[in-house]
Parts: sequence; structure tokens; C-alpha cells
Amino acid sequence: MKKLFLILLPLVIMAVVSCRHESGYDGVSVPDLQRKWTTVVYMGADNDLEGVALDDLAEMEAASLFLEHSGHTVLALLDRSAGYTASSGDWSDTRLFLMEDGLSCTQIDCPELGLSIESSTELNMASSETLKSLLSFARSSYPAEHYALIIWGHGCGWRGYTIDEQSDAVMSLPALHEAVSGAGIPLSVIGFDCCYGAMLETAYELRNDAEILVATERDEPAAGWNYTYLFQALAEAASASESPEAGCSQAEMYARSAVSAFGRQYAFSEGVSLTAFSLEKAEGVFDAFEAFSRLCAGCITTRSASVYFATQIMPQASTFLTGEYPAYSFVDIAELADCFQEGCIPDCSTACMEAAAEAAETLLGKLNEAVVVSFTGGSGAERGLSGKPMLAVYHATVEQGGVIMPDYPQLYIRGSGVAGQSAFVRDSTGWVPQHLVSQSISLLDTLYRKPLP
Repeated sequence: MKKLFLILLPLVIMAVVSCRHESGYDGVSVPDLQRKWTTVVYMGADNDLEGVALDDLAEMEAASLFLEHSGHTVLALLDRSAGYTASSGDWSDTRLFLMEDGLSCTQIDCPELGLSIESSTELNMASSETLKSLLSFARSSYPAEHYALIIWGHGCGWRGYTIDEQSDAVMSLPALHEAVSGAGIPLSVIGFDCCYGAMLETAYELRNDAEILVATERDEPAAGWNYTYLFQALAEAASASESPEAGCSQAEMYARSAVSAFGRQYAFSEGVSLTAFSLEKAEGVFDAFEAFSRLCAGCITTRSASVYFATQIMPQASTFLTGEYPAYSFVDIAELADCFQEGCIPDCSTACMEAAAEAAETLLGKLNEAVVVSFTGGSGAERGLSGKPMLAVYHATVEQGGVIMPDYPQLYIRGSGVAGQSAFVRDSTGWVPQHLVSQSISLLDTLYRKPLP
């Protein structure tokens, strides 16, 4: 989830969004053939991020100067809460806003969602139907050469995104995939302005839904992305792309602009990161990770080997914990492969170690091929940019003090019969815990659930 710091509260209270209202606006101000991009920002703020959402909407409005003559349209669907801030008129329903050439933050109708500026409508932002209808509306009313979707709000990794408190729901990964694929919109970029978006589970679920994923594998500050910086960077990149030497695709240009804008915002902030990952490479990364996990599990034949891997190899890789206990732990995949190569598992044959080490090298190669660009805070905007892979995967649930809990949620156990499992859980045999533990070859089962001599 986004970290919500108390220091931001005064800024939240002072946030002012001076949006206009225009009934029946049909998006004719930018001729269809001139619209290069339509970006949809899906803002699930029916929770404690309500005030920050208003700040971000104000940033989008401030960016209208950069949107002028850029052929770029922005649609922002914002669902507020009734309980966190009374600013900007203290409305608490769901509203759709438009920003494009010549228009600055205009509230508009959306018949597909039942939204009208003449009435108040509350939508469930955790529903796949809400997102699907919005994307269908964007495609039919604001057709463009390229589309981007930004999921805004709280993120829970493999558990889903966009928490809606009034509906007491979160959008699961399968629901997110269903919404995007069902809308039939060809996304160039899907961004996650939330925590734990750069997850292998998420990338694998969306592998056929967009070209590039832009997200962080860790906690994200509550302020999230700066949208003035983002759209300024996009306008500058669009201008530069017209030169003969420009060589990257439009999706890559957008992704690089998003990471660059994030780097400008958090240049000297430790503990933040953002990565752009090619979803076209997600299946190859999944296959390599599965092979690596199975071979690691094959190296662990005794209790001492299991303890060594769990206490000497796993903790050396970067791990990211959700803020509450019991906490969910995510581990960086590239660092896990690196750390394995540097270790020596007890009671393991040379042949097994060599095979697993080779699989680790293959996995690192696939990850390096998939990364477009990454940013790590603390080194300045330019020096923080790199080609470092930053993709994590759910590792375990831990108690206070770092104690690993041997039980996994049924939603993350392959073959448990629970509805709503992600594609990653359904397809993984090398990493994900299995319903029949005794027959399992998964690494997590071998480490934490299977009895070993």
C-alpha cells in the first residue's frame, strides 16, 4: 500500500481542484487522427488516500499547459471517501474528469458508467465491470494511436489492487485482467501508482494485456507519481521523438518518461524505486523462474540444507514487507538468483548445484532482457537510472521478529480449490505451494512445509 505520512496532512487539507463541469462533452476538441495518446487514470481513493488523490488531480490540472497541442488526452476516474478530508467541496461520490488540448480538468458525463454531472453516483472501484466500462468509453469516445492505463491507490501485490472501503473490496488480479481484456483496448502501457505493482504474479497475469508495465516492487510514498512532471516529460519526449535519431517505440517512450519523471521527483529519496518491464517478456521470465525454483528445491534434500537456504541465501536478497504484522514478504527475484550463485548448499551434489546455478544465470538473462529502465532513489535523477531488473515475488507471511509462518493463504496454494486465483498460482509448480504437499516439487513447500530428514 502507499505509505500515508502524517506530514502530508496539511497539504491534503489545502488541496484545491478547480475543475469545470460540462454535461454531454463528447471529446471532439481533438480530432481523432491527431490524438496520439489517451491515458486513463483509475483513482481508487475511497480510503485514506482521498486527500492525496485531490493533490494528484491538481497536478494533472497543472499539467494542462503541457498537454496543449500534444495530442494527449487524460481521463481520470476518481472515487472519493466520506471520511478523510472535507476539501474541494467534500463530495464523496465517483466523478470522471477530462484533461486535453484546450481543456483543464473538466468533469464530464459517462453513460457507460451511469455518471452524470447532474447527479451523484457511487461506483465500486474494485469491480472489474467499472474498469472495463471506463476503458470501453475511453476507446469509443477518445480514440487514439496509443493507450495507457494507470492504476492509482493501494496495492497489495498478488492479492490485488484498488481498495474500495465502501464496498469492502479489492480488485483481484484475475478481475484486473478480465477488465482490460474484456474492454478490448490495446494498452501500450499499464502503470501502477501504488505499492507492490512490479510483481511477477502481476506481470504474468497481464502479459497479454499491455506492452510495458511501470511499477515499483516495494512501498511507494503516499505522494506517489507527480503528474505534472509525468505529462511534462511525455510532452518533451513526444517532441524529441519527431527527430530522425529517435529510436524507441511509443510504449517505451512513455515508460521511460514515467520513470524519468519519478526520478526527478525522488532523486535523493532513499528506499524508493520504479521500473519499466516488458510484458512481452513476462512468460519467458516466468518459465526461467520456474526452472530455477524447481532446481533449487532439488538441491534441498535435508533439514540442514533447508535451514541454510532459508537463513543464509534468502535473507541476503532484498525483501519488502507490508506495514502490518503478520506481514507479507516479497523477495527481489534477480537478487535471489545472485545470492544463490554465491552460496553452497549443504548435502547437495555438485551436479545439482551446477544445474541450479546455470538456471539462475538463465533467469538473470531473461530479467535483463525484460527491463526497459529502472530508477533507484538516493543517487540523483540521472545517476539513479539503470538497467537493473526490479521484479519481486511473494515469499512468505512473517510474524514480528521475522519468524516465517509455514501456512500460506489458500488463495496462494495451487490446487486448493479456492476461486479467484491468479494465473501465476494456477500455473506454477516450481515456486507456489501445492495442495498435495507430499507430492510437491515447489521451492516454498520444500523450504517451509515438507518434512525433511
